[in-house]
Amino acid sequence: MKDARVNWKKACAEWKTETKELNKENQVLTLNCGKMVCATVSMESTCRSQSKVKIKTRIK
Repeated sequence: MKDARVNWKKACAEWKTETKELNKENQVLTLNCGKMVCATVSMESTCRSQSKVKIKTRIK
């Protein structure tokens, strides 16, 4: 379970970094990986979450 949590945190940090690199027009206001939910099935632990992103958009 500990490794699954570490991998989730690493994946979250990578996602945030990648999203910030693609944010050339400063549209992203907030990034949130969400609440981590971990489970063990057949001796394999996984952690998941739902991310949330707040962006600026133009309305014409």
